[in-house]
Amino acid sequence: MNYSTTEFLAKFAYSDEPRKLVDELGSSFISSEERLGYFVEVCDMALRKDRLQFGKIINLVCMFLVSRGDIDAAQSVAFRYQNSDLAVIPLNQSQIMFRRGDIGSAVGFARSIQIKCNWSASMVSNLLLTYHDWGFLEEVLGKIEKYARPEISHEISNKFQIFTKHNFIDKSNASVPIFCINLDRDKHRFSGLEQLYAKNLCKTQRLPGILGSSVPYLMRKSVFRSQLPPNSIGCWTSQIRALERVVESGEDYGLIIEDDGLPAFQFSFSRLLELAPKDFDICFLNDRSIPGWWLDSSKNLDLLNINQVYSDVAESVRAIGADGYLVSRSGAEKILEDLARHGAVKHYDWQIYSYGIGGISPDDDRHVSKIVRSIRQSSRSELRLSSYVSTIPFVVHRPMGFNARIHFSASASASASASANASA
Repeated sequence: MNYSTTEFLAKFAYSDEPRKLVDELGSSFISSEERLGYFVEVCDMALRKDRLQFGKIINLVCMFLVSRGDIDAAQSVAFRYQNSDLAVIPLNQSQIMFRRGDIGSAVGFARSIQIKCNWSASMVSNLLLTYHDWGFLEEVLGKIEKYARPEISHEISNKFQIFTKHNFIDKSNASVPIFCINLDRDKHRFSGLEQLYAKNLCKTQRLPGILGSSVPYLMRKSVFRSQLPPNSIGCWTSQIRALERVVESGEDYGLIIEDDGLPAFQFSFSRLLELAPKDFDICFLNDRSIPGWWLDSSKNLDLLNINQVYSDVAESVRAIGADGYLVSRSGAEKILEDLARHGAVKHYDWQIYSYGIGGISPDDDRHVSKIVRSIRQSSRSELRLSSYVSTIPFVVHRPMGFNARIHFSASASASASASANASA
């Protein structure tokens, strides 16, 4: 693929999939320097011709560059146009500085975004929620209410009330180990995450993620009993290692997160554990496991058996996610033992979720119910975990806009290596 800048702008203007266009074009370059030079030419021309198109292009270009781990190039592009008054510039600057682990600068850029429409109101509020900048968010709630759509404003206001109500710095948080799965090519995704958890007085240990393509054939054949894609095999293998670390730690519990699972607020593990049954195996703490959690601003922290919220999950959730869950040492041992006996037959998040679900009617044709039945039929496992979910998420799924890559696959890694070798 080799378009002149003029040809690219013309194609971009009429493309139904502009993100795919940027991804395909950017991936066609072997040299990172040539890629950066081309994108700068495109952005320069777009800025001269059409400010709206420029805003869309620079946002997608920065997303693409960060997704490849080329933070220097992304920063070069974002800061080249810092005198522009477009909200997308400080938005990208904020997210890039977060990836750098510079939370102070990330907050500063987020605060500088001018709230003038629904989009900017939504972006600013999400960044401020991510950084736990409660004071400034409270100051701009009036502007958010003015410019955001009513449903967006309502959601932000409720989340603010829930999080600030339960915000609590707990010195005992350091006693619960946190294991973060993070691919070596994505180390930049760990820096900001580590800083946010540190604000919660948590100690986060980085676990190098495992690419599905690097898993030996014998293991794939013996452990993975169905045709799972490489990204799922990589996820499973990485999660297995995390479970082993929980067991090896000697601690009673461990929090396992992925590198897009950020702390929702300054939470307290001790308060959570006071609510947990002594014999619990797993507690899902991510936002995707409790649909509509923010609808009631007066909601209090509680733990529910996942069967109590299963109907909501079955109705609306496409992927439960494994980006944040607390697992007991006993629960980790049970999962590992069952895996050794019955193998992996489905994506990791749904398989461990299925272990806590009770009986499902054969007539239940909802998407999630079909998945659970399929897992039980394929694995023949009889494992039943004592599984719970927090009514208020401790972990929120925030890729920060930069997730344009296939997790745990080989392709992006190979492309990145080729670029690095060509640049050397």
